[in-house]
Amino acid sequence: MKKKIAVDSKKFFSYILGKLLVVAVSIGLVIFAMFTALNSMDVFVMTKDAFAKRTSVILEPMDNDDTEMLDKLFTEDFLKETGLDTQKTNASYTIMNYDERTDISFAVIFPWQTSAEIQVTNIVQDIKSKVDTSSVLTFNPVTEFIESGVYKVQVVKGEDGSWKVNSMELIEKITPESVLPIPTPPPSSDVYDDEEIPETTVSPEPEDTSGGEEE
Repeated sequence: MKKKIAVDSKKFFSYILGKLLVVAVSIGLVIFAMFTALNSMDVFVMTKDAFAKRTSVILEPMDNDDTEMLDKLFTEDFLKETGLDTQKTNASYTIMNYDERTDISFAVIFPWQTSAEIQVTNIVQDIKSKVDTSSVLTFNPVTEFIESGVYKVQVVKGEDGSWKVNSMELIEKITPESVLPIPTPPPSSDVYDDEEIPETTVSPEPEDTSGGEEE
């Protein structure tokens, strides 16, 4: 005769619930890890792009399309405090080429975070430039085009979920390995450096007093 196997319903349901709990926790951990990775990647990409646009605008402040992108990468407070979008430091020069290397320290940004601090090493070197001849009469010389070094950067998350740079502090200045000389204006442009530009006086033409012939 066959024996009937008694099944303990409580143990059965406990077993099923235990398996479901393990699956749910595993799925939750995967989702958590995915959002953490996406959050961290967003901050990494945004910060790298922010430094690239910052360098571009500082080196080429005139007629630079990157200026319009600054408010998407930097907070309004940062732009007001630094004047990054309005500065004209290197306006007397034309930058033809440069090499930039941006290294961002590894940081884990959790999904619930709305701000974070990261460390960024930004090196700008081999800056090839020339004097902008259209501005020699208002030439503004510089000793360096841009600072290279290690920065402490604070990033914040906006209401729309996008990250922006809120503050940036240079904590260690680094001299690039390759620094090209900064050009100076030609000697001819120094004529009016310390004196006013003379005005050209045009003498009026003498009036014709002979009159016309009478008929």
